[in-house]
Amino acid sequence: MNNDESILYPKWKVIAQYLLLGGLIGTIGMFSIVLIVMILTGKIVEVEIAEYGFEVFWIIILIIVGGFFFGLIPSLIAALIITKFKIYFDSILKIIPLFIIGFFSGFVCACFMIISEGFLGALGGMSLYGLIGGFSAVVTGWFVLPKHK
Repeated sequence: MNNDESILYPKWKVIAQYLLLGGLIGTIGMFSIVLIVMILTGKIVEVEIAEYGFEVFWIIILIIVGGFFFGLIPSLIAALIITKFKIYFDSILKIIPLFIIGFFSGFVCACFMIISEGFLGALGGMSLYGLIGGFSAVVTGWFVLPKHK
């Protein structure tokens, strides 16, 4: 890799955009999984929008905003690793390292958050958070990372 190519890599732009989008995309993924599980298990019942619509709206906003801030640290870790290796999204094969980086950053952050549960419960939660981190890193990279070749 020559010096011109390393100078042109938009390191700070990638980090900033990962911070802005990574947590949000991960939250949407997590919210979708929770919603699907709740529908499949019958935990969601039909409610009248006129009666509960306003409360549901604020709950969804709270989940999105909270998830955005909850995902900042794993997104930052993923962005720093991605910019360290100067990863471009120039082929479909870039999904694999992006997913691994996202999984690693989500899994490690979850280790510190839910270690107080039993080992199997914590391992399952950490794995789920890692999968969401991997998904988020790939989708964010698809939009954010520079493309060349």
